[in-house]
Amino acid sequence: MRDLENSRLDRKNVLNNKYALEVLEKDLDFKGYVFNNEICFLKEDIVNIFEVDVRTIEKTIEFNYEELVENGYEILKGKKLDEFKKICYRSKCR
Repeated sequence: MRDLENSRLDRKNVLNNKYALEVLEKDLDFKGYVFNNEICFLKEDIVNIFEVDVRTIEKTIEFNYEELVENGYEILKGKKLDEFKKICYRSKCR
């Protein structure tokens, strides 16, 4: 079994494995938002799926920021955020 906690390469391989992500979405009933041909998630989605406090997610992001950015993590701002909101609210309103 691979050590995802200690291996950046193994974690990246999981994140880049579309089949693995599809299985996770199906098994966890965890649907993201399709935006610019990518599946995106809101911080509150992650909080709900892992059933943790938002501060836990924020600390995890802070601690692993560089790696997350390398794997596609992005904070949307300005026009890009406006575009995402239009898609988000059409596909999965809260």
